[in-house]
Amino acid sequence: MGDYHNFAEYNPVYKVVVFGGGNGSRKLYKMSSNGMITALQDAPVDVGVQSSLFTVDPASGDYLVFSNTNSSFWVYKVQTDTWIQQAGTPPIFQPPVNETPVHGLVASPISTYGVDLFVDCQTQSSCVVRLYKHAGGGAVTPPPLVPPSGTLQVGPGKQYPTISAAVAAAQTGNIIEIGAGVYPNETLTISKSNLTLRGVGGYAHLKWGTGNYQTNTSLIANGKGIFVISGSNITLENLEFSGAKVVDENGAGIRYEGGDLTVRGSYFHDNENGILGQGGAGNTLLIEHSIFERNGYCPTSCAHNLYIGNMGRLIFRHNKSIDSREGHPLKSRALVNEIISNYLSTKNSDGSYEADFPNGGTLYFVGNIVEQGAGTGNPTMLSYGEEGASNPNPALYVINNTFYNWLGSGTFVAVSGSPTLTLKNNIFSGGGTTLSGGSTDLSSNKTLASTSFVSASSGNFHLIAGSSAIDAGIDPGSAATFSLTPQWEYVEPAGKQARVISGGGLDVGAYEFVSGTPIPSDTIPPIVSGMSAASITSSSATITWTTNEPADSQVDYALTSSYTSSSPLNTSLITSHSVNIAGLAAFTLYHYRIKSKDAAGNLTTSADFMFTTLGSGSPPPGSVAGYHMPSVQDEKNTYTSWGWTWKANQEPSAVTDPISNYTVNDPDIHYDTEGDDLWTYLMMFHRSGNTVYQNRANAWATYFKNGYSNCTGSSSRNYCFDKGFGLDHVYGWGLIARYEDSADAAALTEAENIAADIENLWAPDSSFSCLPSEACTSWGLRLPGRHLLFMTRLAEITGKSRWITLRDKIINLLINNPNWDATRGMYFVGGSQTDEKIGVGAYAAGARIQSTFHIGVLTEAFAHAYRTTGRQDIKNRMIAIAHFVDQYGLDPTYQYTASYFGVVNGKVWHSYSATQPVTFWDPVYTTDLVNTLVWGYKHTGDISFYNRAKYFFNRGTKGVYGSPTQRVAADNVVHHFVDTIFDSSMGNKYLAYNKGELQYTYLLFENPSASPSDTDPPAPPTNLTAK
Repeated sequence: MGDYHNFAEYNPVYKVVVFGGGNGSRKLYKMSSNGMITALQDAPVDVGVQSSLFTVDPASGDYLVFSNTNSSFWVYKVQTDTWIQQAGTPPIFQPPVNETPVHGLVASPISTYGVDLFVDCQTQSSCVVRLYKHAGGGAVTPPPLVPPSGTLQVGPGKQYPTISAAVAAAQTGNIIEIGAGVYPNETLTISKSNLTLRGVGGYAHLKWGTGNYQTNTSLIANGKGIFVISGSNITLENLEFSGAKVVDENGAGIRYEGGDLTVRGSYFHDNENGILGQGGAGNTLLIEHSIFERNGYCPTSCAHNLYIGNMGRLIFRHNKSIDSREGHPLKSRALVNEIISNYLSTKNSDGSYEADFPNGGTLYFVGNIVEQGAGTGNPTMLSYGEEGASNPNPALYVINNTFYNWLGSGTFVAVSGSPTLTLKNNIFSGGGTTLSGGSTDLSSNKTLASTSFVSASSGNFHLIAGSSAIDAGIDPGSAATFSLTPQWEYVEPAGKQARVISGGGLDVGAYEFVSGTPIPSDTIPPIVSGMSAASITSSSATITWTTNEPADSQVDYALTSSYTSSSPLNTSLITSHSVNIAGLAAFTLYHYRIKSKDAAGNLTTSADFMFTTLGSGSPPPGSVAGYHMPSVQDEKNTYTSWGWTWKANQEPSAVTDPISNYTVNDPDIHYDTEGDDLWTYLMMFHRSGNTVYQNRANAWATYFKNGYSNCTGSSSRNYCFDKGFGLDHVYGWGLIARYEDSADAAALTEAENIAADIENLWAPDSSFSCLPSEACTSWGLRLPGRHLLFMTRLAEITGKSRWITLRDKIINLLINNPNWDATRGMYFVGGSQTDEKIGVGAYAAGARIQSTFHIGVLTEAFAHAYRTTGRQDIKNRMIAIAHFVDQYGLDPTYQYTASYFGVVNGKVWHSYSATQPVTFWDPVYTTDLVNTLVWGYKHTGDISFYNRAKYFFNRGTKGVYGSPTQRVAADNVVHHFVDTIFDSSMGNKYLAYNKGELQYTYLLFENPSASPSDTDPPAPPTNLTAK
């Protein structure tokens, strides 16, 4: 770049700095947040403070470049390293200011309002101020004012779509309620004070990447953690943090750098650190009723479940911190530490030092369960001052704790320095040295065998009747004003109950013995995750899941959600569960739910899940789609309940094929049902029993097995042609259904052959843009949607780790995709979609549109992925998409859906002409969105989604191609049953209304146990003329 007159401009959207230019130079460079510098392509005009004005739009992240050379205006997109010249001459060049356009001209982005402010001065007394709004989105309007005591709500359909947006709007004293669910890849710095952030309805899960730092490939850009707390008097409640990973291997769920902080009822797992940081010497960090597990490791230096630096006071009470990886369950350098009635354990990990206070200070360690595993990396359980007891007022009070050592050797308490030292009423069990360093009276402590507890192996350290620890304790007294008598007992998980002394005196250890009730009243059921059906055969399946605490295992199952059968109860208290259910019928769809009960008797019962067994022969109707297909009778019952009428010859059983000797030769797969012809005809045969559909299914099966991927024929739009476009028209779930239908092994083999081609597209060395994070959405949602649907069904049927891994990769990339707009609840792509449809610059100007049937494809894929994995983030994504469809899916002029729709210039926009003659319009697009809305109802219980879906169905199935003011049937008459009209214009290979109505509408026809009791017909359209 040039020697002088260089420039540098920070981009607040993409977190980079673009710099360069100078005396006549066009060289540009980019510095990323990690300090990496990358050379960019040369600018099309001279850049630098003497040559151009180079500023940034704070809403879109586009750089705005105004050239001194020719008064031209350019948009530079740093994310793609592309330049786009804008039409016309900008007002800032009319008239020229001073001696050249850029002399006397300054620009500043205003992030709050999403605008750029320009000040240009011809003389000192002659200045003009202009505001320029380049793009929609971002902070288009100022954050709304909220009363100081107000509550802000975050989540799908709520006031704020993101936590960041709510925090930006918050004022002192606000409570931010965050709806339960997954908030992927959302990082946040809280510099404000006096705020409460609270998950409601369950954990609000701040999930970075895969949710596990060991499998994450992406790093948190701030280099610190998911939440960075620099404000004071912040309270965080009912939040979940996972997957934190940064470049220096110290990524934290919470990076603490502020004043007083309270963390309550939260869950930290699979981060490099759970909580890392410190406040000031006068600050207090309170952590209570929270769970920490599987955080920490020691690649170069060690990270921990939580690591608190040198600060005033840590109060850590009623928490569960277990299974740290290499690091410690608890480490603190605070001046004063109150560690009260917690469970600290490395029983199932290689963690070290269950509790470590390396700089000493004042430590109250009262009423805790401390458990060391046999695989520990350090045989000391409680360590004090081992790095030098440099903190003032050294004192250590170890009172009424229970220590259990599965290692069988080592040290229970290790002390360095000369603190005031008190060890009273503790139980030491499992073997080892009681005290290393220091000197104090140990006579009130007990060394007991494992048989002295109710069940040491399952973590129940309550005393049994007759234990020598009962009534054997002494009054521990107090330390200045701090009472050392234990007030609380730990209750699983991360709970408490008052410690009530009964009998002759205080018991030794962490629990009082109460005759007849040795187990406390834990009322919190286990948290279940990761439900899955695998290893499916013709007569059995294995159901797996995990719980956050030891619990038993049982599966209820049946042909319906009545659950008339149950597996034998496995009473072992475990966290990783696997139950095999056998004696099942071949080719049958089963409903199942899991049940797990903890040691206190709290029972968790999951929602309903489904799987389909394999086998040979002919399956029962409707059982070969993964999701049970409603029958034709269900469809008829639905129409009857709405008061609709039809003729008998319209029913699927009456359909006749216009082609004799039906065969499939060299079809144009782009004219396919946008679903899968084989799947459609199989489903229609099972729904109706009409052999017309069976004959067509047989013909399509022959083609898909023998001619599809071999690309027989000469079509320029066949499989081989499509491979060059990422297989965005790939099909294969019909082959899987064929295998389920007739045990056709060749169908499954060909499905796996096609899947291998898809696998290559998602490989790290692929030249296709599915990786690292795009998930192929720039090619349209149908591509990742079809791939995910295919892989989900293949993983479900085969149980092979290869396809499960690919399924999960696609899910993770879609969930973490940067094209997801959480504000509107949809994926949006600029140049390859929005600008292509509307015109260059439309996306930058705020247009946000998406393909209609692509949404239907992706929703179907998400539905099967959620059904088989139970992932909450998929469910939340489906709810958000349903809200988007509900809000923007119908054009207000015609009450139909175009092939593309969304928001343009702040208004609902659809891609057909709003004036006559209509340029392109097909009523089937309206039908494509029916199931998307019904899933919104199923996941939220909001009946308005279901009613909206009925309206979309009524509009879409009775519209006239190219004429949105006409209708083919009255509102109380069935025009056609779904997928019953064959198309005569394409050699009769396909169906008319050919976007695959069944695949996008079947949820409307479910029986009443699966759908709302429905006797209201779809709302009639208004201001439209029937044909």
